[in-house]
Order: sequence, then structure tokens, then C-alpha cells
Amino acid sequence: MSQDSDASPVERILDAAGRVIVAQGVVKARVGHIADEAGLGRATLYRYFGTREDVFVAYAEREMDRFLAELLVVAGRKRSVRARVIEAVAFAVEGIATRPPMAAFFAPDALAIAALIPARSTRLLPHALEALRALLTPADGCAGLAEDTNVAALGEWLVRMVLSLAMLPYPPRQGAPLRAFIGALLPAEGLFAASAPAHD
Repeated sequence: MSQDSDASPVERILDAAGRVIVAQGVVKARVGHIADEAGLGRATLYRYFGTREDVFVAYAEREMDRFLAELLVVAGRKRSVRARVIEAVAFAVEGIATRPPMAAFFAPDALAIAALIPARSTRLLPHALEALRALLTPADGCAGLAEDTNVAALGEWLVRMVLSLAMLPYPPRQGAPLRAFIGALLPAEGLFAASAPAHD
């Protein structure tokens, strides 16, 4: 058991959930394991979360907020909207693969549980859309999206691209090859304003 006695019970539970998910996988992670890892009784855990799935939803919301903040910093270093989008998708795919708590939700046996989280969360979609709007805001002097771009459809397509690349990571791609692959699927013409620079 590893815990920070100064953390709130909710934070202790979510921290513990991350450790249990990494050690045992999503499917085998149980409320009792999480409570034990947090150094709390089950009754205390149930005071804050009604079910194991509620713990997973809260954990996913917290981790996604942290992840999106980091993604926006990294992708925001790119000037053109197209370069930002490519970097954001690549960063998300690489982040899922290299962060064990995130990767655990993409294991084949965990997908049924992972699929429940977006439907039960009230925060994931709004926060993802807020991040997308930030990505699509052009930097000074740079063109953005073409005027007739359907932003909602683009957002859904980008999420589906991330999920597909995360769930089906073969052939393995990372770094420049991953970004080149994503860029090939995001044409510079049509989707992005014609005057947008080719590079960041």
C-alpha cells in the first residue's frame, strides 16, 4: 500500500485505483483491492463512490483532464492548426501506449468496461470539445480551418482515429512515422484553409 496521508479520501481512492489497475488490470480490479490500496475501509470508499465503475469514471475524468492539459501545451507549440492537430493525435496515441494506467483500459478484455465510461461521464465530452476548440484556434498570422469544415464531425473523426490507433497498434508507429501517417490522412487542402503554412 502506498498513500499520501495529506490527500483527500477521493484523491487517495483515485490514486489507489490507478495503482490497482496497473497491477491487476481493469477487469480484475475490485473495490476491495482499491480500498485496501488506499488504506481505507470499503464503507469509506462507498461513501464517495457507489460502484467500481463510478471509481473508473472519476479516475478517467481526472486523468483525462491532466492529459489534455499536457497535450494542449505540447500541441500548442505548433503554429499551424494542421500541425497542432497532427501533434495532438500523435501525442494521444503515444500517451495511451506509454502510460500503463491508460493502456490498461485499451487491453482487449477491458474494452467493454472502457466503453461504459464516456456514456456515464458528464465531463469527458465537454472537456474534450473544449480542448479541440483550443487546438483549432489559429495562432496569430496563421490560417485555420476551411470555412465549410464541420468541426463536430472533425472532432468525432479525430477521436475515432486516436481510439483506432490505440486499440490496433500494429504495425507499430511512433515519432516521425506516426506523425507522417496521421498527416497523410489530414490533407492540407480542403480541410484546412489554403493559406495555412505547410509546416509549423
